[in-house]
Amino acid sequence: MGEWIDPRRSASGRAPRSFAVGYLKGSGDALVYGALVAAALCFAAALLYRNPSPLLGAPVALYCAYRYYPMVESRRPQLGADSNGLFIDGLGFLNWADIANVELFETSVRSIMLATLRIRLKGPLDDAVARPQRVEAWRSGMTRVWSRRRDAAGDRLEVTLHPLSNNPAELAGRITAFLR
Repeated sequence: MGEWIDPRRSASGRAPRSFAVGYLKGSGDALVYGALVAAALCFAAALLYRNPSPLLGAPVALYCAYRYYPMVESRRPQLGADSNGLFIDGLGFLNWADIANVELFETSVRSIMLATLRIRLKGPLDDAVARPQRVEAWRSGMTRVWSRRRDAAGDRLEVTLHPLSNNPAELAGRITAFLR
């Protein structure tokens, strides 16, 4: 894969350059570590009060820690692009020729900006994936940065950009440069 994007640098030329980005450092810490603390408190309460009922909360807390663990792995690429295609973690490389268009959708909830990259495919998703990524079975229940949408126009991928380590507009611009 290519370089990690430096958020302080601008892609003003928009020439296609390979990149890879992961989750923003610290974006999942509260979810994962907070859930582990909650599970530990459930175990401690069960021991302290000699009552097994607090143990009912432990599996829920442990599942939360498991589910959001990828957000703690800030150095694992979630999205990337190079001349071979667009890389999406858990999916693999998409052929550039199979991508019809890319659109940055931004919205806000109160003061929180949310950004999603909408990728319209020319055909079915299975045909667009040039090199599928092999995902270990134990990672299948973990959160992922993308979701698949189907509508009358065909398959569409939505990639959540706001928890990633770089500016969503910068990412969309870098990806669009490959489509030209």
